[in-house]
This record gives sequence, structure tokens and C-alpha cells, in this order.
Amino acid sequence: MMKRIVAALFVLLLVALALLLVVPNFIDWNKHKDTLAVHAAAYLQRDVKIGGDITFRLLPNPQLSVSDVSVASVEGAKAPDFFKLRQLEAKIRFAPLLEGHIEIEKIHLVEPELVLEVLADGRASWQGLMQGDAARKPVVFGEQGDAVKLEDVTLKGGRIRYVQASSGVDMALEHLNLSVAAPSLRGPYKIVGDMRFRDVPVSVEATTGQADEKGMPLSVLFQPLEKLPQLSLKGTLGKNAEGAFYEGDIQLEQGAPASLFTQTFLSAPAWMQEDMSLNGKLSMRAGLLTLENIDGRSGKNGKVSGKVSLSRPPMEAPVLDVALKLEHLPLGGKEMALPEGMRAKLSLEAEDALWRGQRLPSVKLMAESGGQAWMVRKLS
Repeated sequence: MMKRIVAALFVLLLVALALLLVVPNFIDWNKHKDTLAVHAAAYLQRDVKIGGDITFRLLPNPQLSVSDVSVASVEGAKAPDFFKLRQLEAKIRFAPLLEGHIEIEKIHLVEPELVLEVLADGRASWQGLMQGDAARKPVVFGEQGDAVKLEDVTLKGGRIRYVQASSGVDMALEHLNLSVAAPSLRGPYKIVGDMRFRDVPVSVEATTGQADEKGMPLSVLFQPLEKLPQLSLKGTLGKNAEGAFYEGDIQLEQGAPASLFTQTFLSAPAWMQEDMSLNGKLSMRAGLLTLENIDGRSGKNGKVSGKVSLSRPPMEAPVLDVALKLEHLPLGGKEMALPEGMRAKLSLEAEDALWRGQRLPSVKLMAESGGQAWMVRKLS
């Protein structure tokens, strides 16, 4: 009798397991789109819409396909969506799941678009995402992260757009095509691909170390085919209670810094239009960007050194603080343009400068932007 009971329980277990594995293949997940969107919205603290189809299969390997997904931006944003995606396809190997490991065989993202927008009142489109304890904790992957393997993650036709209402800046990295691989969520990651910036083709290479409590070591190389300078970063990417941050070196080579900017204030100065090599220490944190220990070289004798910072005081316009020393570089003869959507403080010192065809042995300028004109504090 006991053997029959055990046998019956074993058969029931097999039937239950078979149902667990097979039934998801026959569920019409499109009928549950609204429920899934509500759960996603509760997690992200933003409205989520799933406009396309959802398919999910568990056998022979788990596969997921979702199309036409969007995550809303903050109220009042120029772009209504913070993130949108035409299609997501994912495939996971089944056998490793039985051993507690996740091997992601494929993740394919088609036309993802991310919009980083700063509104006129200082609010940012990424603020408020995933509010609560999870959002405040630093990103550190332990053993759980080691159990996830990324074999083939691809991104096709992506776009990253940056919009700043106060200055009118609207720029984008377009036609992003990337391939990502990593032995675990902690890394190290390898990313290769290409994109277009200001209609110039740019190849992209990035590698990381393993993430720990201090962050993730990161090296990135942007290599344009023409017109633009080569740009490389080498430092640490991380997240703390204040948000994401980057600390490290930046290097610019084989081009003019002016070609990277759209604002006349930044692109018009004659010395910014000179081809140069430039090194510095870059720090990007919530509300503050700093480039210091600048060491730029142009031609035989041209040099630039100093520090530049961009801060965002609460409920105020951004403040650009420039303290530079120029040597053997042209100053240009045009009237200096006012910055758009920000206040600027300038402290410039130039030696052997070229001004309207004449050489000046020494020039010192301290000025601030205000209203419709520059306020010169010191000129000698």
C-alpha cells in the first residue's frame, strides 16, 4: 500500500512538473500586458506601456519577446518618454538554471532610445526612478551577480539624447550598434560597436574590471573616422547615495575641442578651434562636473592649463566656472558670445597671445556673464 502511495505521489510530482514546464508555452501573455505594466510601473515609479506583443516559452530554453515598450519621463518634459524600445528578445539556457546559474544566451535590443533631459526648473528625467531603499544603495553584485553570465547582448539602432531646456542644447548619439559580453554581472565587460555623433561615424570600445564596493573600473575609447577628436576615458564608474558618479582621466587627441560643442560660447573662441592634445582629471557627480589638472598642447608651443567646473545650485541656472592659462595661443578678434542657459565666471590668463594679428605679451581677464552683457571685473 505504501509503495502505491509513494508511486502515486511521484506520478503527481511528474505531472505537476510537466504542467509547470509546458503550460507557460500556451498562455496568451498579451492578455496580461496591463498587469505586467502596472508591476513594472510600481518598481520604476513611472508609467510603463507595452504596446506590442509579449511571447514567453519555457521549453526547450526560456525565451521572451516584447515589443513597443515605453517608460514615461517626468511631467513637463519636452520628450514624453524617458525610455522606449521597439523590441526585446531574450533567450536563457535551461540546464544551468537547474544548478542555480543563469546563462543568458542572447539579449537583442532593437531601437532603444534613452532621453536624458534637464527641465528649466532643474528637474531631470532620470530623477525619481526606483525610489526607496533599493535606489539609495550602491550597486554591488556579490554571489548572485556571479551566477549570471552574459554571452551575447546586442543593441541595434539605439539612440541616447541629451536635452537641456535652459540652454536649448539638444544633442544625440545616434545609430548605436553595440555588442556586450561578460562572464558575470560584476564584469569584466567588453563592449564594441559604432555610432554617429553630429553625423560623423564613431567606433566605440569599452572594457571594465570587476565591480566592487568602490565601483567598476572603466576604460572607453571613442574613435571618430573624421572631423572630431579622439576621446578616451579611464577611471571608475559607481553609484552611491547621491547617485551615479565617474572619477578618472580624460584624454582628447587629434582634433579641435570646439568641434564637440554646439554652443557658440564654447565653440567660437579661436584657441578652441586649434587642433590639440589634452589631458585632465574628470569628475562627474550629481549636480557637479569638474575637469581639473588640464594639460593641453597645440602646435610647437601652444599650451592650456587650469580647471573648469559646471555646477547646478538648487533652483538656479547652472554655473560654469572657467580658470585657464593660455600660452602661445590665439585669442580671436570676435566679441565673446554669452553662454546660453547658464551663468559663467571667467578667469583667463594669456601669455604671448595673438589678438587681431598682434602679439600681446600678457593678458589677464576676470569677467562674469550677466543679463545681456559681460561684466568685466579685471582686465590688464
